[in-house]
Amino acid sequence: MSEPLELSAIALADALDVLASRAADFVEEVSADFDGVELWVERRTRWGHAIEQGACRADDRDGVRFSLRLWMGYELGVGHGVGAEPAVWRQVLSEAESTRHPTDIPVPPAPATRRPSPMVFDPDLPDALSSRRVLTRLAEGLVTNARHENERIVGLTGLAGQVGYEATQRVVSNQGGTVAAANGTLTAQIELNAAYGERYQVIHLPESFLPVALMGARTWRTMPHTMV
Repeated sequence: MSEPLELSAIALADALDVLASRAADFVEEVSADFDGVELWVERRTRWGHAIEQGACRADDRDGVRFSLRLWMGYELGVGHGVGAEPAVWRQVLSEAESTRHPTDIPVPPAPATRRPSPMVFDPDLPDALSSRRVLTRLAEGLVTNARHENERIVGLTGLAGQVGYEATQRVVSNQGGTVAAANGTLTAQIELNAAYGERYQVIHLPESFLPVALMGARTWRTMPHTMV
């Protein structure tokens, strides 16, 4: 686990810049020892609430994982780990060096285009959610509206799900350069009676968060019901 990030567009952008700069410095530092080095880093941070048995609890997560490749002649070493510190990257690099194997994969001239994925990040969305009370109210509204609809359509025995904003930051660096991208998504998910559910995602700031709050009622109302 790394230090939790502040939920704001500025904090997320600054964190991505730091991660990209750190990756670039690391690759530059170790490149002299190898024919090629490529480092891929992904940070996922989530702010939100889990819904279990109709009760909401805070569910925040923050973690960094990475993978790297190194080339020495016609040999390739691969390593994976968790953490955003160069010391951890260097340790895995040493392990990858000791377990390298013959390869026909050439040293990439630039960071692989499939990593990172295209940037989909609306800075207005995390700023609108920056008050933790917003996410709390959305989760509580989802539960309250589902129970309210159950007064009209009875039979609700189980309610689970989650509401949260997740930011993903990806950086790829090698001797050819460094690329970085950010993605941010507000996700609401609900499961009713362990049999029926829906998932709703928002990547841009909507005019209203009401569809998320009303999701519990809407899902219960449209759920297939069997009359006996």
